[in-house]
Amino acid sequence: MGLLGFSRNFWVLLLSWVSFRFANGISMTFYPNYVVTLGGSEALVGVLFAISNIAFALFQVPGGYLADRVGRKRLVVAMTWLIAVVELGVALAPSWWFLAVLAFVDGASRMYVAALRALLYDSLAPESRARGVMLSEVVPSLVAIPAPWIGGVIASSFGDPVSGYRALYLIAFALALVAAGLRTALVETIEPREELSLATIARAIARSYRGLPRTLASVPRGAKVAVFAVAPWFSVSMGMYMPYLVRVARLRGGVSDAE
Repeated sequence: MGLLGFSRNFWVLLLSWVSFRFANGISMTFYPNYVVTLGGSEALVGVLFAISNIAFALFQVPGGYLADRVGRKRLVVAMTWLIAVVELGVALAPSWWFLAVLAFVDGASRMYVAALRALLYDSLAPESRARGVMLSEVVPSLVAIPAPWIGGVIASSFGDPVSGYRALYLIAFALALVAAGLRTALVETIEPREELSLATIARAIARSYRGLPRTLASVPRGAKVAVFAVAPWFSVSMGMYMPYLVRVARLRGGVSDAE
């Protein structure tokens, strides 16, 4: 064990989450405004969020399968580099349709969530697991508190709104590179059985969905109710208003990005 009783993997993951959470606060807060300045409509803002969420949901099942086949670290590092590329693509997007393609790629790249969580739990001793999970949530959130304000100040400092929003995503790209670099220092916690490739991902999609009915049949009834009957209501309700908070503030409140 290392610093404060936590392993190297824990600190690498924590620092990478700090980097990502700060980047997200700086850039994603103003994503709806960016979409509109690139020629998109208010309805399109919701469509782009929906595209990302659909891709995220579709790739979670094969992502869990891949985490056990190719190794946690390999999947996490590869997808983190892909996220960095997506951030750069968003910064340089010529129009809203390009953002639609990137929204799908971004959602798909989050297939590493299961591997990331498995790495965290594998790297925490049983007696410090609750404390480690708590710190992994609280510390990045605290560090990211001023991020939206900083992002707003930066965006407002440009005379052209598009240039301001592009600058925010270039910062997010730089922070994603930091996170990707940090994650290359992770230590694998299982023995990989396959190489990560497009063919492996394709097989994972086919095999994981083929075995999904059997997996669902083994899930306790209470868990099924929570996942399929309760959780969707929270997701739908938040998805209907969260993307538009910054738009309402801009159009009805008349506030600037910095405010």
